[in-house]
Amino acid sequence: MNSALTIPQLFFLIAVIIYALFSEPTPDTIGIDEILIGSLLSLAFIRSVPTILGSFLLEKRSYIEKVIYMIFLYMLIVPSIIGIIKEGNDFRDFIRDVIPLLYLFLPIIIISIIKRKTEAKIWHKIILFSIIFIGIIFSLRFYLSTKDYLVYITTQIIYGDKAYIFSSPSILFSSIFLTLWGIYSIYKLKSANLFMGFAFTFLGLLSLGVFVAVIMRANILLFSASVAFFVVFIFIKSLKENRILSSIVIISIMFSFIIVNINYIEGVFNLIFQKFQTVGINNRVEEFKYVFNQLQKDTFEFLLGNGWGAILYDNPTGGNTRYTHNILSFFLFKTGIVGLFIVILYLLYLLYNLTLSLLRVKENPIYIILFLSFLSSLIISMFVQPLFKMFSSGLALSLLILTAKSKVS
Repeated sequence: MNSALTIPQLFFLIAVIIYALFSEPTPDTIGIDEILIGSLLSLAFIRSVPTILGSFLLEKRSYIEKVIYMIFLYMLIVPSIIGIIKEGNDFRDFIRDVIPLLYLFLPIIIISIIKRKTEAKIWHKIILFSIIFIGIIFSLRFYLSTKDYLVYITTQIIYGDKAYIFSSPSILFSSIFLTLWGIYSIYKLKSANLFMGFAFTFLGLLSLGVFVAVIMRANILLFSASVAFFVVFIFIKSLKENRILSSIVIISIMFSFIIVNINYIEGVFNLIFQKFQTVGINNRVEEFKYVFNQLQKDTFEFLLGNGWGAILYDNPTGGNTRYTHNILSFFLFKTGIVGLFIVILYLLYLLYNLTLSLLRVKENPIYIILFLSFLSSLIISMFVQPLFKMFSSGLALSLLILTAKSKVS
């Protein structure tokens, strides 16, 4: 990585290691692990506080960055006042909302402490390592926690992971990134790259196995679509570079893998089909309509929401919940139509940076790998499950912004 890591970067890496080994994506209670992680992250990013509070007035920042800083401050301050003072929401629920907000805006916090391009490159490597490390460790922890049930994989849904480790966006990111990077390494047809390619592909499939075990439908389908898209990309690239043999090798390996594991693959897709028949799309549309109808009853709540810490009662997706299943209904309920508009601006900012990453594919194929990993993680985190509340989601967003702002090697 780089031998000259700064103290904040070391604090950050220690926090990541503790998180991966001992914490959970959504802990029920705040324990010693979470306090230690929070303290280390606070020390890592303490320099961001004066920058965020004053940089849009004092420093030479781009207009877009100034607007994003102001959006962050609004989302931090106004819903907090509404939640604590006006609504009197429970303080523990308030904290449970504010922490995901900090994760969502983690890219802004990181950008605020970066002064040079070399720093951006180092942070890019650190965060990429962090996401993959968390993804692999979480995958291993999942297998350890469900080892008694793994014999039933591809024949029935595996339960037993009470910590919901399988839901972490880092597992999806690492499964796609490592598999595609492995395929690309094999494509080069060099002895050193071949070993690395098969090793990375194995680790990627190891992470994919988590979704196969619990039948995470969207994750499996996004992984499959990403691999298919990348293989097409590789094939077109081989035609341009006159390396058709490389594509033949990749396609042959893939078909061989499918043929050998056809019974398992068929079992997985049968379970996916059964799950669609049983639960459909889990009342996601009804949930958004319910939130909108609830807010229409009060003009103030419709405009500014119920504040951080608010609970959505009688949610159509099941009982009383702190988090809805997509980021738009979540922010509509907590921050009203004003907050929803503001967070859409932020999502457009992320989309802009995602597009910048894609436009750099001609410079280096790693951008298409990062793009597909980002895109799948964002779709899952923002619109399928409430995973935007997780630390791993903030890391993926931060990597997205840093990829757009610095050249990747």
